[in-house]
Amino acid sequence: MELTDKRVVSTPEGVPIELVLAGLGSRFAAIFIDTMIQIILIAILFFIYVVSKAESVIGQNSTLSYILTFFYIVINFIIYFGYFIIFEMLTGGRSPGKLMAKIKVVDINGKGLTFRASLIRNLVRIIDYLPSYYILGALFIFFSSNDQRIGDLAARTVVVQYEFNSSGKLTDWNRLSWINAGGLDQQYNMANLFTNTARFIVPPELAHLDTTKLTYNDTVVIQNFLVRRHQLAPDIREKMGVNLANAIATKIGGYNNDWPPEVFLETVTMLKNVK
Repeated sequence: MELTDKRVVSTPEGVPIELVLAGLGSRFAAIFIDTMIQIILIAILFFIYVVSKAESVIGQNSTLSYILTFFYIVINFIIYFGYFIIFEMLTGGRSPGKLMAKIKVVDINGKGLTFRASLIRNLVRIIDYLPSYYILGALFIFFSSNDQRIGDLAARTVVVQYEFNSSGKLTDWNRLSWINAGGLDQQYNMANLFTNTARFIVPPELAHLDTTKLTYNDTVVIQNFLVRRHQLAPDIREKMGVNLANAIATKIGGYNNDWPPEVFLETVTMLKNVK
């Protein structure tokens, strides 16, 4: 029996990625935390506003009083509508509540959240809130195929569990062979890598790999992933690496999870280009 809803998307390299969708429970926990934070912020703001209005200088000056009220209304609006947008843009789709619930907002295809999408989904939030505290939004999440509220449907976004890991084993980033062996930068260009083969150390356990069975398209797919992996969210990068390594291993063998998938893919790429 499936306890979580999932969405499978394909990357530009043709690698299927499984996104684990956040359910009602985790989303309610996140919105509850965020709402409490908003209430506290608004209460603090209201206290400051009342105290400031009581000051004789402001209280006796209608112009200053109007300006204070104007800023009070604007900041209230920012706290209610801008709260989610600001945090989602600064933290990769995670408000404080989502961060604690280990969920985040991504594009419908698993890509990073854009400002436009965040703006749309959060402006539509007021409709999801109807008739009282997200009842309408909860109904849409429950009945939609991708667990989307109205704001998600409008913005083409989904909320996913970003720390979910089906294998239970995250990539050991410190064992990325050619990066660490040569002291190279994480953004090291693949073209430069092939001109510095002396700096690449083939792990002895992977030296036996027979890359002659790989096609040109296989090589291109691997290289495309290695070039753009640093632009991917860690969980997406992890899943793509595992899936791609498994797909390549079905052709040439040699990958049994003893090595992080990116080490395997780097080695395959290098061997393919130097043999």
